[in-house]
Amino acid sequence: MDSGAGGGSPTGWRGKKAGLIVKLLTALPERLPARAVLAHAPIREGRTYFFYFLLGTSLPTSMPLKGRPRVALHSPASLQLGDRPPGPGACVHGPILSLRSPAPWPEGQPDQLELNWQEQPDGTLGDLHCQLPGRRHSPGSLSWTLQIPLEQLLLAADRRQLTAFLPLDDVGSLADSNPACIRLGLAIRRLRSLADQGLSQEWLVLEPQLLDLLVDALIAVPCSATPRQDRGWRHVIETLRAMDRWLADDLSLADLSRETGVSPRALQMAFRHHLQKRPLQSLRELRLARLRQLLLQGGRRPGMAEALRQCGLPGNGTTARHYQERFAEKPSQTRC
Repeated sequence: MDSGAGGGSPTGWRGKKAGLIVKLLTALPERLPARAVLAHAPIREGRTYFFYFLLGTSLPTSMPLKGRPRVALHSPASLQLGDRPPGPGACVHGPILSLRSPAPWPEGQPDQLELNWQEQPDGTLGDLHCQLPGRRHSPGSLSWTLQIPLEQLLLAADRRQLTAFLPLDDVGSLADSNPACIRLGLAIRRLRSLADQGLSQEWLVLEPQLLDLLVDALIAVPCSATPRQDRGWRHVIETLRAMDRWLADDLSLADLSRETGVSPRALQMAFRHHLQKRPLQSLRELRLARLRQLLLQGGRRPGMAEALRQCGLPGNGTTARHYQERFAEKPSQTRC
């Protein structure tokens, strides 16, 4: 039998592959730590890199890494702005609020309210501006941004029965002389200081408090717009209330329609008009926020399967993809 035909022969394809690996290990002087490469290795090349890891050696820098790199694993505490000046676009994602450092931003999300301000040298907020969905302006390259999903703001106002007084069409600048705006500014400064250390339990406690302060500030600011009172607006509020109440249940558009007494088509048109999204997209936003709260809570946390069940989310790749799009990390990474 020909010794080069393969099989168990050392000169077969297995022997050639082993010889190539030995040459790569010995011929190239520039090397990287194996752990550093493993953190970015594509899954399909895992066996090869694990071989290097077992040898306790390093990999040559000229060896290309094919495929999409993995997202680096980190704990929630590493989602921080740091002690040094943050780079453009640095962001801390809480379950509800997302704080972004100064950067030239593209047009914001149509379903999110944004607070923009410029940080003064003494730490105070300058030119605190409320950017409402559908009313965009250029906050400037030195402006911090706090993003709030509109569903969360509406639910915070509804729990205090204040949605009838909430103007969402023309607010603009939040005057510093207004007591409600002053309290809101103090809460934002506290949230900003917490961001330097990353997510914490104090951040989670501060989020609903800041939402209530924002509702008070929006109601107190004099503006020309009147609160929305049309029928579709009431349908949106009633549907969000039902979603919040039955968050863990398997809800469909037909279930929401029966719960609110509104036809599915009318419900979809109301959400399209006021939130620029479908009802089930708003339901997903509330569920993802609830899941992140459960994964970040202190003490004895539920397992992943139990947390997903409590939020009404399926345990599949679609949930992980939506979670990563919203919070820039996977659910399993939040638990690290």
